[in-house]
Amino acid sequence: MARMQLIALLALFSACVLLASGQGVAAVNVTFELDKLVNFGEGFVVAGNVDELGNWDPAQAAFMTVTGDRFWTVTVDLEADTTVEYKPVKIEYDTRDVIQWLSGSNLKYTVPSEGPAYAYFEFPSSVEENLRIKRIV
Repeated sequence: MARMQLIALLALFSACVLLASGQGVAAVNVTFELDKLVNFGEGFVVAGNVDELGNWDPAQAAFMTVTGDRFWTVTVDLEADTTVEYKPVKIEYDTRDVIQWLSGSNLKYTVPSEGPAYAYFEFPSSVEENLRIKRIV
């Protein structure tokens, strides 16, 4: 009987540790996608209002990788059933120095309760293109 109580106590302790550390919260794999051709040596990060997106610090933000010459992706685990704010940031690929933040309001994404999930966004080349995208969305 003492062994069963010890096992139950250990299980309860483990659950408390997971909840206290945030690891007990359901997470969803969210892949951010961007189709954009950039100059050699440039790249993108996704910065946002959560730890996984660097808390708005481009140096800590989710680093996107490129397939081919223009299809950028990054997958992060985000807390299920939450809304995150984010923006793509064009950077110097090697140093992460900021070239350009997406202009306008922060983008918002509501994380579903289950995944995987995808968030596609555009990074306009000009103010006119940015206005066109805002009208479509």
